Amino acid sequence: MPLGTAIRRVTPHVLMAPLLEPFAFSQAWYRERGAMLVEIETEDGAVGRGEAFGPPALTAPVVARFAPMLEMDRSPHPVRDALTPPVPLQGGTVAIPEAPGLGVAPDPDALAYFRA
Repeated sequence: MPLGTAIRRVTPHVLMAPLLEPFAFSQAWYRERGAMLVEIETEDGAVGRGEAFGPPALTAPVVARFAPMLEMDRSPHPVRDALTPPVPLQGGTVAIPEAPGLGVAPDPDALAYFRA
């Protein structure tokens, strides 16, 4: 896929399923399990999906509100730069990777260094 593909749409999908056996802890009862999937569509029609972290009812409005402001941060960051190879940035856009996820693999030696 060529560099320069722009994001056309970001859509949050809230998924909720009832628990067979509700449970509680000191602050609340849980009667259902939730997740939020994020669907991203590019201007050339490619679609990708992933899961967002956090309570889905709270995360979905944040994603919907701030998706137009998504950007790729390439300012220097020593930990990120040591853990993963640089993401090619050209003209303010990045290519959608062919590999799963972000398309980068963490450097195992750098992970070991930062764990210590």
